[in-house]
Amino acid sequence: MVGSDRRTEQFMLIRFFLVVFLATSTLPQVISTQVGEIKERVLGKIIGNVSKIVRSETTDGCHFAYITEINSKQVVVIDGKPDPEFDSIGQETLTFSRDGRHIAYTAQVGEKWMVVVDGKLEPAYDDVSSPIFSLDGKRLAYGAKKLNKWLLVIDGKETQYYDGIAIGMPKFSSDGRRVAYACRVGDKWMVVIDGKISQAYEKIGTETPVFSQDGKRVAYIAKVSNKWLVILDDQAEQEFTRIGAKSLVFSPDGMRLAYAAQQGARWYVIVDGQTNGGFDGGFDGVLLETPIFSSDGKQVAYGAKINNKWHVYVNGQASPGYDGVGMLKFSPDGRRLIYIAGDGYKQMVVVDGQVGPEYDGTLQGTPIFSPDGKSIVYGAQMGHKWIMVVGEKTMLEYDSFLDGPVSFSPDGKKLAFGVNRGNMQMVIIDGKQGPEYNGIVAGPVFTNAGSVEYCARKGDSLLLVTHKI
Repeated sequence: MVGSDRRTEQFMLIRFFLVVFLATSTLPQVISTQVGEIKERVLGKIIGNVSKIVRSETTDGCHFAYITEINSKQVVVIDGKPDPEFDSIGQETLTFSRDGRHIAYTAQVGEKWMVVVDGKLEPAYDDVSSPIFSLDGKRLAYGAKKLNKWLLVIDGKETQYYDGIAIGMPKFSSDGRRVAYACRVGDKWMVVIDGKISQAYEKIGTETPVFSQDGKRVAYIAKVSNKWLVILDDQAEQEFTRIGAKSLVFSPDGMRLAYAAQQGARWYVIVDGQTNGGFDGGFDGVLLETPIFSSDGKQVAYGAKINNKWHVYVNGQASPGYDGVGMLKFSPDGRRLIYIAGDGYKQMVVVDGQVGPEYDGTLQGTPIFSPDGKSIVYGAQMGHKWIMVVGEKTMLEYDSFLDGPVSFSPDGKKLAFGVNRGNMQMVIIDGKQGPEYNGIVAGPVFTNAGSVEYCARKGDSLLLVTHKI
């Protein structure tokens, strides 16, 4: 977020009210354009109405799925191929695994609900929660209601029964080997880590527990006697009036822990158990989803408000004050920091403490670093037009950017992103325009095969488009 009341302008994924019903298989069509050879493969014909769209964009390629209605039944269509029909499908549960190789969602048949994984039906229950994949995509878990109690189904096996399970549970460690979740018995909450149940608490903090990146450590937020505290590796830390949601974070090496906490009317950032406050004893507020650590864990940064101005702190050193700050990011090597700063109705990108030009807005999800950390890219609004800024260079003006990824090639030398131009959409690769389509619905991404791939809508067809570069 930039500023206390203004948000970075967002662009929604195109909502074309069309859908693929019958998957088809055709030979790729080869087109010569200024960005090189392009192959278009038809995934399916479009006929119906879309109610939910999800996409997966990885170096293995793009995948696209959505929910439609056919013959009064709901169907998920994945890369142009329809799954089985159901009475209802959980609109917000459709999810790809992180590697894009698996997809899962909840579905209803009669009065029973079940999870569907890669087209296969799991056992039926009275109710089920959204499925959650481990980061490697090899494990799957979800909550299920049975006999008026809740349990977790992890890799097809049921846990014990509880009166409630927290939303978004369970949490997998990054290697998928460990599992943790928050659950309720009566009016008390506990955390279960690898099957071991903690003591009872009044509440457990939202989206906790969390694992360190190496999976060796775990922390969560708990409420005891009307006070909030962090439990780190079963050890209680200092009590506070409140602990910031989404602020609990480990350094990448798992050796350090930081979070935002409120004591009375003032806010602080706690790093390695030590309190960091403003020059007058605390802050008016701390930016959501900060603090953050650099990749080497040596630097910690966060946004904080003092006397109605927002500052960015790096290892305790404050930047000048702005009306708002947001999008804090360290470079991959941890040596550089970028963020957005706002003054009045203008926004600037700050790079290593140097303030860039003023713009009317910035593209959501940017600025970003190239993989080698040498280049910085962001979308910026100038009046009614948008530009893409790459280092010191500015690309052509566009009507607007798509709500898809801004993607670097693995070597950081090429860039791809989607734009709107009039009523059409296209992908820009290394500054060159691709063909126009009625919609870009997933991607673009650079693949392991050395190409750029995205899904596009052309007339009544959904296409998988591949650029050889």
